[in-house]
Amino acid sequence: VVVCRPEAEAALAPLGGGVEVEDHGEWLGDLAALARSVEIAAFVVLALVASAAALVVAFAVRSGFAIHRDSIEVLHLIGAQDDYVSRQFEQRSMLLALKGGAIGFASGALVVGLIAVVAGQAEPGLLPALDGAWLWTPILILAPIAVAAIAKYTARLIVHADLASMV
Repeated sequence: VVVCRPEAEAALAPLGGGVEVEDHGEWLGDLAALARSVEIAAFVVLALVASAAALVVAFAVRSGFAIHRDSIEVLHLIGAQDDYVSRQFEQRSMLLALKGGAIGFASGALVVGLIAVVAGQAEPGLLPALDGAWLWTPILILAPIAVAAIAKYTARLIVHADLASMV
C-alpha cells in the first residue's frame, strides 16, 4: 500500500510492515519549477517573435519604398510632406499586423481553451487550477493592438529614414 500523506503514515504505522509512504511534495516542486521555466521560455519566445515582426515589417517597408521610389520622389518634388508619405506605409503595415494579430489571438484562445479542458479532466491536484486564467484575457486582447503599433512605428521610422536619405 502506498500512502501520500504524513498523517496517514502515522495512522497506519501500527499496522506493521507493507505500508510505504510517498510524499509528492518534491515531485510537485519539480513540476512547479518546470512550469516557471516554461513561462520564462514563453516570454523569451514572445520577445523574439516581436523582434522578428519588427524586422519583417522593416524589410517589407524598405522593399515597398524601393519599388515605389520613383513615385515617392515625384510626390516629394510636388510638395508632399514626409508625414503624408509615411502615413501610407504606416496604415498598410498596421492593417496587415492587425489581421495577423487577430489570427494569432484566435489561435492562442483555442490553445488556451484546449489546455483548460485538459487541465479540467486531469486528476485533482495533479495540475494547478486555472482559476486566475481569465486575468490574462485583457493582455491577450491587447496583443494584436500592440503588434499593430509596433508595425506602425517601425514603418514610420524606416520611411522617415529613407526619405531623409532622398534629400
